[in-house]
Amino acid sequence: MKVVFDAECAVEAILASGSPAKYFYGEDDKKKESKHYVSYVRVSTNQQDVTTLSMKAQTEMILNQIKKSSGHVLKEFAEVGSGLDKPGPELRNAMNYCRATGAMLIVATLDRLSRNLHFVSGLLDENFKFIIAEYPDAPPRFIAQLALDAQFNATHNNKMTKETLAVSQKPKGVKGRENLLKDPESVARGRTLGAAAMKANADEYTRTVIPFIKPLLQEGFNHSQIAEKLNDAHVLSARGKSGKWTAQSVRNILARAAALLLIDPLAATKPRATGKRVPSVLIGIRQDS
Repeated sequence: MKVVFDAECAVEAILASGSPAKYFYGEDDKKKESKHYVSYVRVSTNQQDVTTLSMKAQTEMILNQIKKSSGHVLKEFAEVGSGLDKPGPELRNAMNYCRATGAMLIVATLDRLSRNLHFVSGLLDENFKFIIAEYPDAPPRFIAQLALDAQFNATHNNKMTKETLAVSQKPKGVKGRENLLKDPESVARGRTLGAAAMKANADEYTRTVIPFIKPLLQEGFNHSQIAEKLNDAHVLSARGKSGKWTAQSVRNILARAAALLLIDPLAATKPRATGKRVPSVLIGIRQDS
């Protein structure tokens, strides 16, 4: 007997029974894993910043991924709110809908789901089914790293913005570019705080990635080979991009790590190797056994 799946009726019935529907019946009457999706899009404000994805752009990414997987959308949810806060009402509704229907939650990018590491970690611990259109095959470890970077960037960007605004308020009666001429001290303080925040971000990022690089350096890999291995491991670059490591970016991280005393300064200027451990007598520094 063929079962006709009606999403709205199923939600009401399943919520009443508390039993999630994880499967559906296809045209051949065989039980199959559900390819139903529930989409969720979020923007921080009604006038979404140009540096982030608009609701339209998020929806396009989601639909493209669903099309590739031969699935379809059961229901769409949209929300305006901060990703650092607790999940908003629409996200909770979307998650409940997924639990009730057995559908998979889909978002365009992880930071559109949440910028809260604790919340994302909870979803992974719960084995809650969700997919990121930007990285549809992302393993849990990579998702956790995305969440860490999203929270770190959001927290520091908010802090930098608040500190800059606090010392760069326009004098009364001053508008537009006149502020640059009539209150240069506030502008200078704002730039100083901005530069300090950027340096703090870069230092924190270096402390995050150097544990990945240090063992490769000790194994004798050169900068290009280290960059390749970081890309293979999906370690994000300083700009939060996957697969963007180069030999120069590795050298930059090593130089900053040496300045922070995270590695031996001599290691940052180590000659290029062949990819195998190089005898210490050839490189002029002592290697740990």
